[in-house]
Amino acid sequence: MRTAALGVGLALIVLPAAANETARDMPARSDDTARTPTLAQSSRPQAGPTIRFDIPGQPLPTALLAFGRQAGLQVTADAAITAGKDAPAVVGRFTAAAALRRLLGGTDLTWRHVDATTVTLERAVADRSSGPVRLAPLIVTGERVETSLIETEASVTVLDGAAIARADASTVYDAIRSAPNVVPVPPDFLPPIRGANSDGPLGIAGNDLNGTTPRASLVVDGVSRPISYPNNGFNTLFDAEQVEVLRGPQTTVRGANAISGAFVVNTKNPVFDRQAEIQGTLRYDEIGELSHRSGLMYNDVLIEDRLASRFVLEYEDGDIPIDFIAAGDSEPNDSLSQFDRIAGRAKFLLEPAAVSDLAGLLQLEYQQGRNPAFDSFVTATSFGGEPAERINRFAQRVFDTKAFGGKLDLSYLLGPGELTATTSYFRDDYSGNAVSTETFVGFDSIVDERLVQDLAYAFTDLGGFAGGIVGVTLQRQDKTAAYGLGFDFDTSGERETAAAFADMTFDLGNRFELIAGGRVQYESNTFNTTLNAFGNNAVVDFSESDTVFLPKAGLSYALSADQNVFATYRRGFNSGGAGVNFVTGVPFVFDPEFVDTIETGYRGGFNDAGIVVAATAFYNRYDGYHTYVFGPGGPTDYSIRNIDGETFGAEIEIEARLTEVLQTRFGLGLLQTELDAPGEVFDGNGFGDDPDLTFSAGLAWEALPGLTVDAQTVYVAAYFSDFNENDGTEAGDYWNLDLGVSYRHDGILVRGYVRNAFDDLQYVTRADGDGGNVLAPRTFGVTAKLAF
Repeated sequence: MRTAALGVGLALIVLPAAANETARDMPARSDDTARTPTLAQSSRPQAGPTIRFDIPGQPLPTALLAFGRQAGLQVTADAAITAGKDAPAVVGRFTAAAALRRLLGGTDLTWRHVDATTVTLERAVADRSSGPVRLAPLIVTGERVETSLIETEASVTVLDGAAIARADASTVYDAIRSAPNVVPVPPDFLPPIRGANSDGPLGIAGNDLNGTTPRASLVVDGVSRPISYPNNGFNTLFDAEQVEVLRGPQTTVRGANAISGAFVVNTKNPVFDRQAEIQGTLRYDEIGELSHRSGLMYNDVLIEDRLASRFVLEYEDGDIPIDFIAAGDSEPNDSLSQFDRIAGRAKFLLEPAAVSDLAGLLQLEYQQGRNPAFDSFVTATSFGGEPAERINRFAQRVFDTKAFGGKLDLSYLLGPGELTATTSYFRDDYSGNAVSTETFVGFDSIVDERLVQDLAYAFTDLGGFAGGIVGVTLQRQDKTAAYGLGFDFDTSGERETAAAFADMTFDLGNRFELIAGGRVQYESNTFNTTLNAFGNNAVVDFSESDTVFLPKAGLSYALSADQNVFATYRRGFNSGGAGVNFVTGVPFVFDPEFVDTIETGYRGGFNDAGIVVAATAFYNRYDGYHTYVFGPGGPTDYSIRNIDGETFGAEIEIEARLTEVLQTRFGLGLLQTELDAPGEVFDGNGFGDDPDLTFSAGLAWEALPGLTVDAQTVYVAAYFSDFNENDGTEAGDYWNLDLGVSYRHDGILVRGYVRNAFDDLQYVTRADGDGGNVLAPRTFGVTAKLAF
């Protein structure tokens, strides 16, 4: 085969020879003349400082020559496979791998790592119908460094843009319903991870009532966002690039509220090119009838090669799939089931000519809408016959929501890494709408706002370290809540945090790497409550400060260039607090909760078979797990207590590109949980929301060029909705099937789909004797997208 050298000296930052063609972006070193990418001696990729590229749209062979010169790299390819192909413009700051992905986008070319200084291009496969092919590059970003899926120790599910489109989801929580050991839940809940309630012990509303905190963090574009009750702020997936679900404590680099994991969304940044996209979706189910969503994206260059912008606008409205029948009515009240939302995001990327190593990214967001609170709860009487009815006969809240904020990233290439300063402010604000039924008309408002200043340095090959990240962060969170549910219940809380963190790997040689890091965090937490209800008057003034050290340590071993095994230990933390029972007026105090997590795992890619395997076994020991407990007086006699417990299990995910036209994905979660509460009736019970088995299988088949058929099935085993394990709280034990068909051609996408194809009415949470939250009914949808 005749090959042609394209570029100069390629040590491509790194694109290893993993089966999934996993791309690893390595930072550049600086010398006296230019920044030259190098390959760390470690097998582990780490953060990817960016390089300034200025490659106009042109024939691909010429573009690759320019890429090689500007990156200081060498790439080889058979001239026949690049001839006649065009490459888009790549102008701006990118890692070398990201720039190469853009140059090859839309072609049938892939790459593989030949040695430490050479990458070769090749066709994905010569025959579309037979033979395994490499999977597209997949990078994990949730731990604040860019790491290939093959070489990360995190138990993570990653959805790229194509997988997001096939999920037919409007929110991150809906998109990841197939992730192992993550339980699908209704939109106003956070999915539990490994049996730990992500909302917190009293749900999202309970965090405002009693000063508790969520156990999972929502991270959008690198910033943790407030978790509000409607929880619709900033989790749209229009113009999203990637979604990740990280299982296990992420406290080292994310801080509190990530004790069980994190949901990570990365949206697309501005590029130095003019682009536009419009999208519309219609959805129909027999209960909520017709709903619609539309979106618009526009990207433009404001100052050539220096300032680019990206604007996203989205609107949706419709009816939730529940009929609300208010007291005394015989017909559904449509005003209680209607929702609408408008959201906008603007990004500005600045690369000043005077300082070529400096870049700034400004991001602004705004959203407002109207959201029914109980959008999937049906009363028990609706299960009396066939077909089952989706009716709620309880009182109903409707919220007016508003969320806004922004962030400013300033990044500077410094030595073998990149220094980034991030300032962010976000606020969620919601209050009761007047259409709420009488019980909830007096609901006032909740405000949750967060200000964060973060400084981090991500690097590779520094002082013997293969790579890592170090940083400091300051955070202030303020929450106020005023409830007028027939009584006065006002709360306010303030949490201030200062922390230093590090997460690094050290090359020990002989294929071994040491993983070491941790977080030292000081947190000051105050919470004040005033209650005047049911003849009870109570005042709670809680103030506490903690300084904690949260270590991380581990060891990894490279079985080969494409296979790694590891063992790690991490500690997670959530602060304590105080509250008051609004029925009895009795105050309560609870201590911080900790988790010690041990994980072992295997990551492997198999080139010949086109398969990637990720398997993780875990053990979590909770010290002082925040638990919602009933006293002798029953459900109204509640408090938050600290109870010990443990969880253990495994997650296995397999992705296989069997041929160029057939891709499959499998996920398996195994889980056991147990509370350690001697003398209590629930001693030895599970955590609740903890099915011992979750399974998913999906496929995407390109039946004809541009025409793809896909299917996904999910199974969730039976579980109890809480740790009391009453018979009336059983949920789960169901299969769910989604089907779809898509057609793409010249920037046009048309997709039709059906969700919950068998229209099964399945409980995902269940209240003893009252009813429960259910999966959405069979839903038909069609999406049309035009990019130009």
